[in-house]
Amino acid sequence: MNNTLQNLINPDYLNRETIKQASKAFDSNIQLQSFLKENIFKSLQKEMKLLSYSHNYQPDIYSYFSADVPELFLSLLESEEFKQLIQEITKTKLFNLTAEACYFKHKNYTILNDKETIKNGISFFFDLDSWNNEFGGCTVFTKDNIIQQPIKNSLTLALQSKNQRNFIKYVNHQAKDNKRFIIKGYFTQKLNK
Repeated sequence: MNNTLQNLINPDYLNRETIKQASKAFDSNIQLQSFLKENIFKSLQKEMKLLSYSHNYQPDIYSYFSADVPELFLSLLESEEFKQLIQEITKTKLFNLTAEACYFKHKNYTILNDKETIKNGISFFFDLDSWNNEFGGCTVFTKDNIIQQPIKNSLTLALQSKNQRNFIKYVNHQAKDNKRFIIKGYFTQKLNK
């Protein structure tokens, strides 16, 4: 594996045995905790709070704030080595990447939309803060109705298809001024011809 991964992610995730165990544990989703090296994570956490966010609002589908992914994390996502690691864990050939930095606060959400074209692949959520389930705002995976608890510095990978979709629950009043900062997106699956 290349220098980019060695400089950025927890060395445990470069260990062949750890990758093998993660691949074995991956059914439709997995959460990789303590994913980035601590110094890289803290730097990204600070950078995420300084981004210029715009409100994405279509009331019947979503309400949240988004910005461009910070360059450091984007370079990781776009690296061939990272894609190979994700392919190894998920046993899925990956192609295009779509990603955004975002945050969710009180009254924010995403809703499943039947009109949305779902591309098969792997969804990912990188959480920058731990989050209280009582606030709402957790990610729900529809296939097994799994509610994923956000944990700081964790990368959640999940199959994405017409049978496995996800949404982020409404963030309720208990969140007060708290914000859930995440980098989310997906890799489309490369189809064999």
